[in-house]
Amino acid sequence: MLLDFERGDRDAPKGHALAYVRNRDAPDQILGAYLVVPPIAIDLGKYMPPMFAGKLGLPDMGDIAAVPLPPVPEPVPSLEHLRRLAEARDDDLLALGTVDATDVQAMLMLVTEASQSYASVYKEAMQHLAPAAAVAAQALPAAASDTVDDVVYSLMSDRDKIAAMGKLLGKLRYAVESASASLRDETVREMQALAARLPAKYQAPALVEAAALPGDRGRALASLRLDRCYKLCNEDYMAVERLDREIRDLA
Repeated sequence: MLLDFERGDRDAPKGHALAYVRNRDAPDQILGAYLVVPPIAIDLGKYMPPMFAGKLGLPDMGDIAAVPLPPVPEPVPSLEHLRRLAEARDDDLLALGTVDATDVQAMLMLVTEASQSYASVYKEAMQHLAPAAAVAAQALPAAASDTVDDVVYSLMSDRDKIAAMGKLLGKLRYAVESASASLRDETVREMQALAARLPAKYQAPALVEAAALPGDRGRALASLRLDRCYKLCNEDYMAVERLDREIRDLA
């Protein structure tokens, strides 16, 4: 099955994607499902009693390549809603065409086939990535990133990192408002190092940039961006949309 990537890159899939279909009899109705490629192989046969595994044929299934949730697409508010979700969550977005929404079996088969195709694309991309990553690692000094901060940040959750960004934000605002160039530069470097450890969806570098702006605008913009990080971490996507609008208006 040839997947239509509406958002994302076929050559670099993220391993998690929102997929949608249109109802053939009502083209404005959108139905969606979520496709996940587990980063660790799952063999369900290991977790099922032998008597059930035999009946279900699990030994023949092998490792699960991808999981569609739900297995049959469910109605969603709109295509624009899915696009905003994909943007906020940094998901791939796949268009799977048009279906008869009353034919549950056909939709099940379509999503299952899309999951298998997405898993194949992801596996192929990872095979190309692995050698490149190995070469890049060999080119770097062995202890280039073995700093105390790197170790600490690697053990922190996204929420902890955002909280740490908030503390550094206060420090940076003090440096900016007191015109302490040395403290400002030092704090910016600390925040940039932490921002690099957060997923792209949080837009942490933009938070650092806003925090370094002088005056009320910088203070307000940094506050909005920090609040956006928290709302995104809480998966409060309606609040994220509102904050994005306020950030655009202020920027």
